[in-house]
Amino acid sequence: MGMQGADIAQMQQLEQRLQAESGAVQELMKRITGTLETTNWTGPAADRFKQEWRDDFSKALNTLAEALGQNASAVRNRWQAFEAAAR
Repeated sequence: MGMQGADIAQMQQLEQRLQAESGAVQELMKRITGTLETTNWTGPAADRFKQEWRDDFSKALNTLAEALGQNASAVRNRWQAFEAAAR
């Protein structure tokens, strides 16, 4: 088995980026949802888009935000393990 290692500072930056992007996706969802709720738009196209937003788009974005957050935690666990092993 080969040697393993990591640049702790780079991994910390990756963790921070993943967390930040998770938050950015959540904010994007809030902005679009808020704008959609306050937009005066009716009719079949509006109903279809609003339904797709609720059922598909926002769920996909929520899944992305959660995955980014979970991966940030995984990266943190890895760099902490590498850091502990280096002591």
